[in-house]
Amino acid sequence: MSAEAGEKAPGFKLPTDRRENEVSLDDYTREGSVALFFNPGGWSSVCTHQMGLLQAEIGRFEEKGACLLSVEGYGARYEDGYPEGGYFIFDREGVIRAGLVESSTREQPEVEAVHEDLARAL
Repeated sequence: MSAEAGEKAPGFKLPTDRRENEVSLDDYTREGSVALFFNPGGWSSVCTHQMGLLQAEIGRFEEKGACLLSVEGYGARYEDGYPEGGYFIFDREGVIRAGLVESSTREQPEVEAVHEDLARAL
C-alpha cells in the first residue's frame, strides 16, 4: 500500500462529469469521512460486481456521514505496474484511518468489513 493508516492521505484532483470542472479529496473530507474504493478494471466482472454492491450500500455510508467515492487507482500498484484494488477510509482531516489493498485482481473488499473499518474510524 502506498499510504498507511495514520498518515495524511495523498490528495487528488479528478474531472467531474463536466470536463472543465475538477473535484479533490479535500472537497469531500470537508463534509465528513470518505470511503474511497479503487477499481482498477472498471470493465472487469470483479469491479462491475463490486460497483453494484457499493451502489446498493450508498445509504448505509450516508447514514454514517461518509461519502462513497470510486476511482481507478490510488498509487497502489502490483509489481507489473497494474493498479491494485482495495479501499481507504479517511477522516475529516484527510487522515487515513483504515484501508486494504487486495493481493489479487480477482479479489474485492467485503462490504461489511469496510463498514466495520468505517465505524472504528469515526
